[in-house]
Amino acid sequence: MKHVAYITILFATNFFSLAGCNRRTDTAPPSKSITAALDGAIISGTVTLNGPCVDDACFACGDQNCQQAAVTAEHWIVRNEKVANAFVYIKDGLGNRTYDPPNDPVILDQRTCVYRPHVVGLVAGQTLKVLNSDQTLHNVHLTSETPSECFNKLFPAGMAPLEQPMKTPGVMKTLKCDVHSWMNCYVGVLPHPFFAVSDSSGHFEIKGVPPGAYTLELWHESSRGTEAAIVQTKKLIVTGKEPKEADFAIEAR
Repeated sequence: MKHVAYITILFATNFFSLAGCNRRTDTAPPSKSITAALDGAIISGTVTLNGPCVDDACFACGDQNCQQAAVTAEHWIVRNEKVANAFVYIKDGLGNRTYDPPNDPVILDQRTCVYRPHVVGLVAGQTLKVLNSDQTLHNVHLTSETPSECFNKLFPAGMAPLEQPMKTPGVMKTLKCDVHSWMNCYVGVLPHPFFAVSDSSGHFEIKGVPPGAYTLELWHESSRGTEAAIVQTKKLIVTGKEPKEADFAIEAR
């Protein structure tokens, strides 16, 4: 009963707004599936913001265990016109290559009532390991286009890490906390390891790319999350281990 009352109080938290910008498809079945080694070129680039940034909402935090009075949503993290948290990946061109998932899980933490990191990528079959470093109740609510993969679980303070194998590719899957309405993050799951998330300087780097002609795609949330997300593609050709550059310029919405 204490948990129920606590959730009710948190859902009643008011929020207010503050200014601050903090395919080609192979139709023929492959004749042979191969497991590829990660030995190839580096694709790198910078994600830049064109035009003004959208002001993110700021939420009054009624939970003292969050250790902050207000929390600003992280739809747009922009510094010197450079955009963080853009998910960049090879969308097309790898053919019938297959890649084993890493044994190590990708770790996602709930800390000061914020998901850290905000955007992550996994290889299909890899495990997502969710922690709760807060001394408060969360719930972990995954939404995916694959119904069997969706879950919604209470995550009280002190609970053991939640481990979820991510078996189905998808860009992007959403993870949120229904107790603290501002808490959300995004999980990209791919059948290969050629993806990256732009850092605070807007830089990304995809390593080990084999020779080939590729479609590179960028995904970035909008101020409404996955609704009206920003998506851009670029064509490029990788020859040997020669580094390739692929910069993106996007507009906020």
